[in-house]
Amino acid sequence: GINAEYGGAEMFAKTNILIFGVVIVTLIVNIVNFIIRKPTDDLHPSSENHVLNASANLSYTSWSKDTFLENRGTNYTTDYTTNHLTSFESVFAVLFTGFTGVFAGSNMSGDLKNASKSIPVGTMLACIFSYVVYIFLVFTIAFTSSRLLLQNDYLFLEHICIVPGINAEYGQFSNNEFLLLSTVVGSNVPQTTRHRP
Repeated sequence: GINAEYGGAEMFAKTNILIFGVVIVTLIVNIVNFIIRKPTDDLHPSSENHVLNASANLSYTSWSKDTFLENRGTNYTTDYTTNHLTSFESVFAVLFTGFTGVFAGSNMSGDLKNASKSIPVGTMLACIFSYVVYIFLVFTIAFTSSRLLLQNDYLFLEHICIVPGINAEYGQFSNNEFLLLSTVVGSNVPQTTRHRP
């Protein structure tokens, strides 16, 4: 099995610490970016965007009460990647993937020393951390980024970042690697618990 051949839960835990560190660094870069980034009107829609003219100017306003008031409410529009009208379900689908990692602990419960304590504590801490980060980013983005920017460039954080590329590339890569590792470890069922035909 994977536990014997590749180091199992111990290697998974060490790799996740590294991935978690990368995610924390990208989060810190985002926080610093939102604090020191100056307003700009020189942003353009994503190159994949065929809904809005590519030469249109999009605004990053920095901290603005007017921007926050503009971003309140739903006002669903056409998703430029699918040409379909967005909905609550499609927006929820984006958030849902951020919370799937909280089940990583239960996936490896057989490898934990004190699973009955570690799983509930780890799951609650993961949920609280994810909730705080999401709420922080939702309000920060709502106060700093115009609605037109949010609707027409889904990778806008990369374009306004003081360290180009770190938000989109490293953060997305780390998240994908964590989900991949969780799936591999979670799918490993010990030989003794497999059902025999």
